[in-house]
Amino acid sequence: MIMTILGIAGCTGLLMMGFGIRDSLAGIGQKQYSEIIKYDLIAVDKDSLSSEQSTKLNQKLSSSQVNKHLPVYFENVSKKIAGTNQYISIIVPEKGSEISKYISLRNRSSGQKINLNGRGIVISEKLAKLLNLSIGNELSLVTTNGKKVKLPIGNICEMYMGHYVLMSSGVYRKYFGRKAIKMLN
Repeated sequence: MIMTILGIAGCTGLLMMGFGIRDSLAGIGQKQYSEIIKYDLIAVDKDSLSSEQSTKLNQKLSSSQVNKHLPVYFENVSKKIAGTNQYISIIVPEKGSEISKYISLRNRSSGQKINLNGRGIVISEKLAKLLNLSIGNELSLVTTNGKKVKLPIGNICEMYMGHYVLMSSGVYRKYFGRKAIKMLN
């Protein structure tokens, strides 16, 4: 009888904990992908599009199927954090002032809006916590082509899922020594 009662109590406790975790994570995903990230899709093209492919892409972007779009340079880099390889998404918009239509960059505590500027990069809050970084520190990255860069942190933004590094095209050019790879017209 005691084993039955303890077994049922244990199973009930596990069920309640599972529902609590599910509800907690559902709220984070909802906040991330409705309030913070407002885009539905990142379409990545290869560097060498033929003129026909480029024309088709521009026609699709101009069609009624696409409400709006913003040309960005996008790169995923890997960094060892807490003993595991974590992926960091680097996003460099062609026009830094327009990123707010697609990603709401804000400080989690104050709700203050964050702009991309020429002073440094904006990193996601979780990445900053995992690497013990704050505004004014430098983030060291190795890009996919093997280049090592140290980027000054200008601000830290609210983000719950994934690791992000956002910067203006001027900051990218300054620290990577080249223009962000050809962006869509």
